[in-house]
Amino acid sequence: MKQHKWHKEIKAWAEGKKIEAKWLSDENEEWQYVETPIWDATHWEYRIKPQPKEMKLTKKQKMNLIEGKLQLSMMQFHASLPWIIRKLFSKQALDWYDKGKGDAMADYLWLKKKITRMEKQNEPRTK
Repeated sequence: MKQHKWHKEIKAWAEGKKIEAKWLSDENEEWQYVETPIWDATHWEYRIKPQPKEMKLTKKQKMNLIEGKLQLSMMQFHASLPWIIRKLFSKQALDWYDKGKGDAMADYLWLKKKITRMEKQNEPRTK
């Protein structure tokens, strides 16, 4: 006896796994989660929702990511310090801080872009 076209998907759905569907007549249609599939083989295509894959980074990439996140968190911390500096330091310290904070913000934005780009390069790609 021949199995149903969506046998694997129906079984996975019955086991509680998430199912995604895509309209067949539209090439640009993206996979969408469906809570209760209708299992229509003429108009829809179904799949078991892919599990996210673990990022595979080299040791150097891991170190760069850790270092970048550490620097990013330090910059975020320093961004919240102006009120402390104004209360504790002299006019000269405030001038120095104001002069350097533009550079720190540029570094922060550059580092944030770099980390985002590294993370995107290692994201699993699904069709």
